Amino acid sequence: YCTQEESDYDDAIKRLNATPWGKKAVRLSIGIGDRNEYNKEQLDEFISPYLRREGQVETLEADTPRQLVEYIKVVSTVATRSASNTKSNTESEQALAQPAVITKEDLEETSSLDNSKITAEEVW
Repeated sequence: YCTQEESDYDDAIKRLNATPWGKKAVRLSIGIGDRNEYNKEQLDEFISPYLRREGQVETLEADTPRQLVEYIKVVSTVATRSASNTKSNTESEQALAQPAVITKEDLEETSSLDNSKITAEEVW
């Protein structure tokens, strides 16, 4: 849960979304633990608006250490790959200003990762 008044949080998100880098940034969120231990709606608001709108991206929910590790790996990999493709496949300066595109399906790639050697003790 946010540590500020909800209106302060909403105002901060609006200010962030109004900045050039705030608009372009790949911002994702991961809810950790039991669903009742965090406010999914507030975490969803942190996600880049274009990702929520165009990619239908929502907060990823990790209720185990292994799932958290998988999400961090997937998010890092997908964000880096998307940003690289955006830059390498464009020619104009205007196209370079566009944010990286990530979809909900991109973030569901956790089954392709090999985390068999990671234990909860190593994570925490």
